[in-house]
Amino acid sequence: MNKRRALLVGFGVGLMAGAALLQLMTFGQDISAGTALPPEPLTLAQLQEQAGGKGYAMYKLSEPMYTQAQLDEAAAKAKADALSAGGEKSGQAASGTETPASTPAPSASATPTPTQAADSGPEARLGLYVAAGDSLDKVATGLKALGVIQDKAAFVKAAKPYSGKMRVGLSVFEGQITYDEIIAELLRDKNK
Repeated sequence: MNKRRALLVGFGVGLMAGAALLQLMTFGQDISAGTALPPEPLTLAQLQEQAGGKGYAMYKLSEPMYTQAQLDEAAAKAKADALSAGGEKSGQAASGTETPASTPAPSASATPTPTQAADSGPEARLGLYVAAGDSLDKVATGLKALGVIQDKAAFVKAAKPYSGKMRVGLSVFEGQITYDEIIAELLRDKNK
């Protein structure tokens, strides 16, 4: 076997080199014939059609995204508001006076803490997609819009040392969490 080893290695290398050259020649013929041109870029409508065919949906980054829990909570709140507005109108018609709308009291907490997830239920899971190139300010704005944090400036101050280390992907937040837990989730590798 040792006597033929060089012959077999040479034969194998020759086959691979020949196959590579054959591919290169056919590619060169396709280019000279004009059939190997790069594909045309897709239009937005074509891209949406292809994504729909594969079972995906496309959304603009500027459009707000809501979880099912947030949508259910908003629907329940709107229904309750509609019922209370109907009750107030019937009460106003009877008494002839209007009642002023009550404003929520400001939080008594002096230290910035993440919002309590008890408002939206103990099993509420909130997600925020961190895109490539997102700044810490943009992420903090998204977290505040989701209700994960109350004070954007305090979170930015706490997370500033880690701003360049945020990982691209979907960050999921559950329950009552601290700034350290939020930062750990933003730094977690989402590709695993």
